[in-house]
Formats: sequence, C-alpha cells, structure tokens
Amino acid sequence: MRARRNVFWPPSAKPCSGVANGPLLGRSDLQRASVQPSVLRTLAPGAELQLGDGVGMSGTVVCAGKKIIIGEKTIIGSGAVLFDNDGHEPAADGSWPAEYVKSARPILIGRGVFIGARSIIMKGVQIGDGAVIGIGSVVTRNVPPNSIYFGNPAREIGVRAIPFSD
Repeated sequence: MRARRNVFWPPSAKPCSGVANGPLLGRSDLQRASVQPSVLRTLAPGAELQLGDGVGMSGTVVCAGKKIIIGEKTIIGSGAVLFDNDGHEPAADGSWPAEYVKSARPILIGRGVFIGARSIIMKGVQIGDGAVIGIGSVVTRNVPPNSIYFGNPAREIGVRAIPFSD
C-alpha cells in the first residue's frame, strides 16, 4: 500500500492548527466531499474583519466595507452571506469606489452564535451571544442573546432552552 501525501483543497489552502482527529484526506476524497472555500474580504482601506477563536464556516462570503466582527465559537453554515455594505459593482479598475462603502454599517456577531446555511446577515445587524439563526433566514435587525430567529425577514420564534455559556 502506497503512502498518501498530504493534499489540501483548494490547492492554495494551508494546513491549520486544531484540526479534529481523523484520517488525512487526499484530493479525490475532498472533491467528493464538496468542500467549499469561504471568501473573506475587506473592500476598503481601513476596513476591519475579525474572527474569534474557534469560528467555523464553509462556503461563506464575508465582505467588510467598514467592520465585521465574529465572536469566538460561532458556527456559520454553508452559503451564508455577511455584507456590511450595499455591495455595488466595482469600478472599472477593480477597486471598490469609496461611495459604496460610505453607507457601510458594522456587523457584530457575538460568541457561540449559530447561523444556518444560506442565511443572509445585512449591514448594521448585531447578533447577541448564543443566538441561533435558522436556515435561509434574512436578518435585517438586531437579534438578542440566546434567541432563535428564522424567516425572511427573520423574526423571533423562540429562546434557547439552555443559554450559551463558556
């Protein structure tokens, strides 16, 4: 039996620390697993994008024109989108014109939040610690800690039975 060399997908990916125990996967294994890269981008000089320890995401798009902060132990489902700006078309040279990020408002996501797959978090939203956002929700207003929101637009449908704690 031939030893498999370590392969990371996408090819530009580098190994990360804290990977769960398990077998190393080869390129074909990862392609079958439908690994989706995430896009993390600042759109303007001085824009801020912070990820706390233990944040998990797959196939997520996060674009900061001003500021997006994601607290530790937050999990973001596949295909979720977080934009703190209106995300208009870039200029001819590929840059983001300043007028497009002037309307940006920070997104602040607390610790231990769960954001379901295909959810959209709009500019100016604050999500409290331990909140749960249901799959496919469009969050347009602030979400209190430990609450459960779902829908388009997202509305409170409950409160976590066991509140988030460290």
